[in-house]
Amino acid sequence: MQTGTVAVVGLGLIGGSVALDARAGGWPLVATDVDAQQRDAAAAAGIAVVEDLEEAVAEADLVVVATPATQVAPVLRHVDAVRTRPVVATAVASVQAADVLGLADATFAHVTHVGGHPMTGTERSGFRAARRGMFDGSPWIVTPSDGDPSHAVAAVVDLALALRAMPVVLRPAEHDRTVALLSHLPHVLAYTAYRRLRLADDAGTEHLAGGSFRDATRVAATHPRFWSEVLHLNRDAVADLVANVRSDLAHVEAVLRDADGADALEELLRSGHREVGRPRPAVPAPTQLPPGPLPAAILDELEANTRAGLAIGGWTPDRAAVTWAPL
Repeated sequence: MQTGTVAVVGLGLIGGSVALDARAGGWPLVATDVDAQQRDAAAAAGIAVVEDLEEAVAEADLVVVATPATQVAPVLRHVDAVRTRPVVATAVASVQAADVLGLADATFAHVTHVGGHPMTGTERSGFRAARRGMFDGSPWIVTPSDGDPSHAVAAVVDLALALRAMPVVLRPAEHDRTVALLSHLPHVLAYTAYRRLRLADDAGTEHLAGGSFRDATRVAATHPRFWSEVLHLNRDAVADLVANVRSDLAHVEAVLRDADGADALEELLRSGHREVGRPRPAVPAPTQLPPGPLPAAILDELEANTRAGLAIGGWTPDRAAVTWAPL
């Protein structure tokens, strides 16, 4: 990562984990949170904590906004208002589209925002759930838009690499469609499955559950307020997937009610069978990131490599291009 001071705004699971890794790496770091309990817990862990957002971001070279998604726009506006020189900011929210974050019409004098979403976490929340190494080997979706400054995209890539994550690239709207399937829908299904248990568990049989039920419902232990907010913000994409699953389940029900449906059931399950292992993609040549605004064609290439199962592995020696590695 390029030398500079990092400000972490929000000391929950993700922001706290960023702060812990930054402290362990010896980075210049200052952090803050509106919640005094989170600040106190972080300070007790040795994080340099201040109460004031203005003090936290005043001299930062990179601002990591790890607040709830609904607070991203107000925080970025506040940062912009108190800064006197340019700064790159990245919001690590579970949704990234500008209109969803309230940034569609935002204009900043000092802040350049490029989002990034680490695809990791636990069902726990708050700084006490944060840990070092949270991001090791996990995808970190960097979400630039056409024309974003290349230096700002590079700063977010550098952050992910420094945290030992595997940076990948998707445009913000594509990110939201993708995580609707990979993250948001699974949470809906987990809460729904656990709700079924609660409605049916008159005899108290949860303690008999095997690994399949525990694994499928683990994330239902996350605070409902957090996920109701995320799901509401990405509601159209998630609702479309719920409709698709409803159709799938109707098919399953019809086959199960058919006394002669064993073969059809096997075929249905086969269509959703998860193959173990997959071919490793070929590693392409480095992708140039020219100075100035990021061209759409370059962003197309970054996205295509992400979909092919590749992550940014680092930089060429002259830092003119990113190199690739299999996820």
